[in-house]
Parts: sequence; C-alpha cells; structure tokens
Amino acid sequence: MPYRSRRSGCHHPFTRRHLFAIAAAGLAVTALPISATGATSDVVETDEEPHHHVIFQNGVIRLMRVLIPAGKATLWHEHTHDYAVTVIGGSTVHTGSREDGSSMDGEMTTGSVIYGAYQDKHAIRRITNTGPDLLHQIAFELLRPSAGDFGKADRSEASVFALVLDEQRLKAWHLTLEAGASTPIYRQDGPGVRVVLSGRRIIETKPGEIGHEGVVQAGDAAFTLPATRVLTNAGPTQLSLIEFELR
Repeated sequence: MPYRSRRSGCHHPFTRRHLFAIAAAGLAVTALPISATGATSDVVETDEEPHHHVIFQNGVIRLMRVLIPAGKATLWHEHTHDYAVTVIGGSTVHTGSREDGSSMDGEMTTGSVIYGAYQDKHAIRRITNTGPDLLHQIAFELLRPSAGDFGKADRSEASVFALVLDEQRLKAWHLTLEAGASTPIYRQDGPGVRVVLSGRRIIETKPGEIGHEGVVQAGDAAFTLPATRVLTNAGPTQLSLIEFELR
C-alpha cells in the first residue's frame, strides 16, 4: 500500500486524512462565516494554499509542486477537482477533514501515486508534516469536468510500463530503465503528465524525427501531448518515471 494509516476517523479515498480542532470545554465557540460552497471563510482553494505552488496550467490540468517542511502544516484547503499526486519525498503526516471533524496519522511513501475523486464530492483538508524531512509532491488537478474521450490509454504491449493507477478519467504507469536501455515504441493517446523519480538524462524519439535529449532530475514534471515515441535512458544511473495519461 502506498499509504499506511492508523485510523481514528472515517475513510477517505485520497490520503484518508482528517483533523479538526475542538474548542476546550466551557469556552464559547464563535461561528465562522459560511461561503456559497459551504466552506468557512478560513478555507482557501487548493491552488491558493501557500504550500501548493502552481508551476503549469492550461485548459486540461493545473500542475503544482507541493512542499511542506518538517513540522509545518497547510492551511485548510478545499479540493474541488479530481486530483492526482506523486510523492517525490515522503514523510509521516497528520491529516484532517473539516466535514466530520475526525483526524488520523499516516505515511505518504516516496514514489507512491495517490488519486482523489473530488469533482463530484468536494473535500476540505489540512496536512501537517510530522516527520523530520520535507514532504515533496507533484500534484495536478483535472480541470475538465469529465473524461475527454482521448483514447484507450493502453500500454499493455509495452511491458516495461507497470500500471499503478487505473481510474475512470486517468491511468498511470511506472517506468524503470537501466542506463542505456530503451522502451519499445508505444502510443500515448491522450494528454498527460510525466514525473521523474530518478535519473540524469533522457532521449525522446518520435518516428521520422531525430531524438530530443533532455537533462532531468528527481521531481521534474512536464505536461505531455499525445504521440508515438520511444524513451531512452541516456544517463549513467537508473531512470524512473511515472507517466499519467488522461482518458
């Protein structure tokens, strides 16, 4: 399991995290203003939360680098879009849900992929990094309100791609290539996101074209377009990627 938890509240499909501060007994509680979406005024949109840094956006996705230092917490933030996360640097976390006031502790492990279906059921969350290291994620929201009918998103003929996520709107595969190795030729039908877990240099070659070479490092992320291609590990160390594709 990419996410291990010690529950003290209800289940949630993303990180299953819950936290709510309860006023001390005998103290008066002042109600906070409620927004049109039902969120209190101290809740921000996910892309406006200070630890969520937007690094790319178009009409399909909003891509963010999430950086939560050890001992720090996010603001309460509301998820309103389906949401995918790749954990670049993991940590233990204390997480919470404003909906029911429950809380829990768990762990986000390095290299894990997590999906939250928030399009039809919004959620208000807060994350505290309880570990000694930076919690580093690449996350993106699906801005289109429904599946785009981009294609079948099938890489079964390229066995080097190991399926790690299979949702109605999104698939993801883990690719590992040793130094000098290449994938077979494969087809990406829909737009997607490539996240680098490790590696130094990559060559992308499309039929009839010369290869395009790039220097990469852990935590790099890019929006990718549909294409037929071959990927080659041109670096001296193992190349490890997560490739997402919209359906």
